[in-house]
Amino acid sequence: PVQPVADLRVVYDTGSADLWVFSDLCTTGTCPLHNQHIFNHTLSTTFTTAMHPEIFDAEYNSGWLTGRLGVDDVRVGPSVVHAQQLGLVSEAHGEAFLSLPVEGVVGLGFSDLAIKTRPLFDPFASEKSAMKPQFVFFLHRDPCMGGALLWGEGSEHLGLHDGDARWFPVVQEK
Repeated sequence: PVQPVADLRVVYDTGSADLWVFSDLCTTGTCPLHNQHIFNHTLSTTFTTAMHPEIFDAEYNSGWLTGRLGVDDVRVGPSVVHAQQLGLVSEAHGEAFLSLPVEGVVGLGFSDLAIKTRPLFDPFASEKSAMKPQFVFFLHRDPCMGGALLWGEGSEHLGLHDGDARWFPVVQEK
């Protein structure tokens, strides 16, 4: 099997739709600390970029970042999204990037929220035709136990909770 170029700790963000990661291009501002991972695009055999790479910018309440766009295969657990567009951070500024062990953001929001990239969840759901376009966050009562993000249906049968699962439809305003 193909080994991943980088295993990154990302934030799954329902309020955005872009995918970006700290990369080997990040040399300015609050780039990852020594104990954090980065995506080194030069080590990936599937990474491509345009002849004239497009720049992306993202702004948050806690800071901003900028970089360039590329395309690569992205693995989430056992599933792979081929030719996924992603932002490679080259400059970051903000307290959150210093204080949290975040190595990227995977936006799970609607496509209209995307600034530059195709949301990862869109092709992820469509490439696995048997998977329903839904996800579940499981957060353990004990924060030391962590949590999980579960894709598709079937999470109600895993025994992670007592009682019936409660589903909340998310509707995009037109």
